Amino acid sequence: MGKVSSLEFVHGDLYGVAMDVVKKWVSTQHSRPVLLFAQHTVAGDIVATDSHRLIHIRNIHGFKEEFLVDPKNFTFAKGHYPDTDKLSGLEEYTESIVLSKEHIKLWLQLFRSMNQTMRIMKERRGIAKMCFKENHVEIELSVHKFIIQLPHEVYQKPDMEATSFQVEYMRDALEAHAKLNSEQLTFHFRGPVKPIIMDDDKAVRTLILPVRTY
Repeated sequence: MGKVSSLEFVHGDLYGVAMDVVKKWVSTQHSRPVLLFAQHTVAGDIVATDSHRLIHIRNIHGFKEEFLVDPKNFTFAKGHYPDTDKLSGLEEYTESIVLSKEHIKLWLQLFRSMNQTMRIMKERRGIAKMCFKENHVEIELSVHKFIIQLPHEVYQKPDMEATSFQVEYMRDALEAHAKLNSEQLTFHFRGPVKPIIMDDDKAVRTLILPVRTY
């Protein structure tokens, strides 16, 4: 028998999982074609955004140059991707909530249930309010008169009373961290209408834009 040659894999172990995750984070609108793709940077990172939310996965691929990859059909392209570094930076943000790996799973189950409930009730906006109390954080679905206190590992009240966001987006962020094995997750806040940034301090950072409510 011939000698079996050794294989050198181009990407990290979770590359397939990462590309499956970012399917939900790329745009579905053809008005900005570049956002249909996930950016593969020369640093080995993947960035995807639909302009309402963003995911940044560090050190996951092995390409030596930048590519744009469609996660739905693996079409490759070249193009100018938006500079997202400033949007997802943590300057002037406050660390407020820290979740353990078990808390991430629990929050994910809760937000999956909330999203499903809203779909059944035909609540089109799908918005939840995160309320910051002195010693805990609550999620409020005012349309359905639903309030739940969420568990956490660490909590420090930010300098704000509440922020609102799409339940679906929070569900997808938590799902991304769960699938990509985040051991813990820190929520960073800067103000009620500033992006909510979630980071595991290792490999995955997600961001969702808040929703203005009146």
